[in-house]
Amino acid sequence: MNYMGPSVGLGIFSFLGLVIYIGLLALFVYLIISTIQFFKRKTENDKELLVKLDTLIQLQSKERHTVITK
Repeated sequence: MNYMGPSVGLGIFSFLGLVIYIGLLALFVYLIISTIQFFKRKTENDKELLVKLDTLIQLQSKERHTVITK
């Protein structure tokens, strides 16, 4: 007779629960790390955008000044 006792069946379910718990924990850590990296890149891109906008504003104000003086 090949009978699996209740302890073997419960052991499999316990192991499966542990694997799911560890998987969720790993997913949570991955999401935190990717969010931090995203916000770092976003901050750098925003700084570059502000510099470019300042340059455009300066160029536009120079063009207006030359048009007004002519």
